[in-house]
Amino acid sequence: MRKFGVVFLLFLSAPALWADNCRDTLPPEAGVERFVALDGGLLRDETTGLVWKRCLEGQTGNDCSGEVSKVRWSDAKIAAEAHSFAGYSDWRLPDLEDLRSIFEKKCDESSPVAGVFPNDENLGAWSAESSAYDDDYAWYVQFQSGNSSTYVKSSSLPYRLVRQ
Repeated sequence: MRKFGVVFLLFLSAPALWADNCRDTLPPEAGVERFVALDGGLLRDETTGLVWKRCLEGQTGNDCSGEVSKVRWSDAKIAAEAHSFAGYSDWRLPDLEDLRSIFEKKCDESSPVAGVFPNDENLGAWSAESSAYDDDYAWYVQFQSGNSSTYVKSSSLPYRLVRQ
C-alpha cells in the first residue's frame, strides 16, 4: 500500500513539476522585443546573439514574399557556406538549438515569435545536424508547431540562414 501512495503522490505532483518548463499564457507577440531589425533584412536575437536572415531562402522583401527555395540537405549546406548577403559571408545552416531558440514554448505547443519571421507559418527549415541514427537523414524543424523530426537528406525542403 505504501508503494501505491508514493506513486499516487508523484502522479498528482507531476503537473507542478512540468509547470516551470512551459508558459501557457504567452500573448502572440511574446518575445518580439528580443529581436532587433538590422539593415538588409536581418534580425539580431538579443538573447542568443545570433543574426538571422528574416526570410527563408528564395523569399524577399519585408513580407518575405516569393517562392521559397526547397533543396536537398547537402545543397542547403553548400549554399550556406558559399552565401554572401548584407556584407557578410559567414552564413551557415542553423543547428537544432538555434532553430528551437526562435520559438516560444507553451505547455501544449510551441510557436515562432509572432511577426518576426513572416510568411513561414506552414513551412520549416533544415538544420545543420545529421541524424545520429541514420546518416541518410537530417533534422528539420516545422515552424507551425516547433516540432523537429528527421527527413531523408535527398528531400527538397526550405532552409533559413544564420550567423554568429
